[in-house]
Formats: sequence, structure tokens, C-alpha cells
Amino acid sequence: MGLLLYKSDEMYSSTELIRKSKMIFDKVLNNKIEKAIILRDGKPCFLLMEFKKYEKIMGEYEELKSYIEKLKNNQSPVQSKTIETKQIEKSQETSSPVIQKITPEDKTKIEKLIQKKPEISGEQKLNDTNKTIESMNFDKKMEKESEEEIRIRILKAREERAKILADEKQHKEDLKEELILQSQLKEKKLQKDRELREFWD
Repeated sequence: MGLLLYKSDEMYSSTELIRKSKMIFDKVLNNKIEKAIILRDGKPCFLLMEFKKYEKIMGEYEELKSYIEKLKNNQSPVQSKTIETKQIEKSQETSSPVIQKITPEDKTKIEKLIQKKPEISGEQKLNDTNKTIESMNFDKKMEKESEEEIRIRILKAREERAKILADEKQHKEDLKEELILQSQLKEKKLQKDRELREFWD
């Protein structure tokens, strides 16, 4: 799900990619960001990710693809297990040295596992999967995340404003103190001048 969501720190323009390619690659490789989305004319155009992650995703995709193929052929995972056990039985009859290692206890365990799970048709599984996908509301999640991001920005802006106001207040107070000191110095100077005049007069 994380790969479908775009974060602001993951987005880079094509010019940024040219200028800061090393920095972007390092961020992706050091897992500071999950992926880098390259924008072209303000729209997502390319996606950069670590190759291991890509391989993992492709592996999962292939597994899912084969699973869906089995479902389409009305061959549920339970049915495929029964087929596998039948193949094992056949191979035991042909006395293959590798498969002969399966003991009758293992065979009963496999049969118990198969019996535990109720058989569901491939069509039913597809319907269930579609329902779960439909029940997931991605828009709401993204909306919630964007609202949270806006709230954080507002709070940061308020903090900055408060800081600026506090700095301004401090600056005004400093100016006030400075003016008071200057006026005191002037008064002292004037007093000294008066005293000198009186002395000479």
C-alpha cells in the first residue's frame, strides 16, 4: 500500500534528478525514502526503487498470478493439495527413491490438513477478494493523511509565527532599554557639563 501513496519528500522533478541524482539514489538505497517519484510537467512519470524491492514485488506478483490462474481453472488450493497427494501416492507405487521417504504418518497428516479446510470454489474466492478490495476505501485513507499533513503544517506555521512575534517583542523591549540607557547617559553628560560650567563660572 505504501508504494501507491506519494509523499512530498519522495517527489522530484526531472531537473532535480539530473542535478541531484546521487543524493536521490542514496536516499532510496539507504531507505530514507521508499521510492523516488520523478515528475514531468508536474505529473508523476517515473518511479525509482531499490532493485531487491522490485524483485520481491515481482516475485509476489508472479505468485499471485499463478494463484489466480489456478482459481480461474476452478482448481482451489485445497484441490491442488489433493492432486499433489495423489501424485505422491502414484509415485510411491512406482517406487521413486526420493518419495519413498514419505511415511504413512506424514500421509495421514496431509490428509487431515486437507480435510480441515472446507472447499471453496474459485469463483467464490474471486468474489470474496473483490469484496475486500471494494471495502477498502483508499480515498478516505489518502484524504485522512492529507488532512493530517495540513494540520501539521498549520501547527508549524503557528509555532513559527509565535516565535517571530516573541522575537519582535524581545526586540522592542531591547530597543526600549537601549533608549532608556541612552537618555540616562545624555542626562549624566548634561549634568557634568553643568557642573563644569558652574565650576568655571
